[in-house]
Amino acid sequence: MIILTILLTILIFSCVFFLKSIFIKKVQILQSQEIQFLQLQASCRKLKVENENFKKIFEDTQALYDITRQICAYLNEDEVFARFCQEITKYVEIKSCQLIKDEAQVPFGNEGVLLRFEINNSFYGYLAADLIKPDDKEKFNILTHQLLLGLKRARLYQRVQELAITDSLTKVFARRYCLERLEEEIQRARKAGAKFAVLMVDIDRFKEYNDRFGHLVGDAILKHTAKMIKESLRQVDLVGRYGGEEFLVILTETDTEQAMLAAERIRIDIEKEQFNIYDELLNITISIGISSFPENSDDSAVLIDKADLALYRAKEAGRNKTFRSS
Repeated sequence: MIILTILLTILIFSCVFFLKSIFIKKVQILQSQEIQFLQLQASCRKLKVENENFKKIFEDTQALYDITRQICAYLNEDEVFARFCQEITKYVEIKSCQLIKDEAQVPFGNEGVLLRFEINNSFYGYLAADLIKPDDKEKFNILTHQLLLGLKRARLYQRVQELAITDSLTKVFARRYCLERLEEEIQRARKAGAKFAVLMVDIDRFKEYNDRFGHLVGDAILKHTAKMIKESLRQVDLVGRYGGEEFLVILTETDTEQAMLAAERIRIDIEKEQFNIYDELLNITISIGISSFPENSDDSAVLIDKADLALYRAKEAGRNKTFRSS
């Protein structure tokens, strides 16, 4: 009987231990599943955040691409800024946006955004904007970098164009550009039934100045003469360096008599001017030949030749004179 009791007790304890082991195993499985579930929840939350960040990055990148594509279609600074103002409203809510190039007019008390732009380490202007949503400030700052890139591109293009059509020494137009503009003026005058004049201007005894004082003085004479000719003309007129010490002038909407008056004014102004160059006081004179469209010709090469012949006659007559083509 005692043995049976002992066996029964052992059996009961074994069953309890077995059941307890199974229960503990189940609890451990449930705990593991709960941990995995919590980890999965955390991963989902992280993925959701990453997805939102990616969506924001994608939207910002798309905005950068769209704005860059639009403003890079223009090579004029004003057009670049106007296009930027149109595009920026697609991505941020904005009241106003202006580009201020005068520092005295900058509203430093502005509660919106005020960005200082520099191009080639030089002050360009301030971009002032009134944003409706404060949260748009960061996005606006990012997008404005594309505006600055567009403005730099337009400025570089303008500089390249200026170098291509401008004589590097005298800063007036180069010969090739003058000839192109002469052809355009002929076409325009033909259609409008208008007149214009061509002046060939030559510095008298220029070689003697070069030989006596050197090329630095000669270059300074060329620059000062070109400056005086340019300042004597209207904005619609054109002056360029034709070659050496010769300048080509196109006087639009001008007949022969008016051209004679303009040429004489230039000649007399230079004759009266005392050139102070490298401590040398020099008196410079010029000779001028004139041809007129359509009186002398309607062909660019012939107009230049006739103005050149008139210039030769002025030289032969003693220099410092103005002659018109016969």
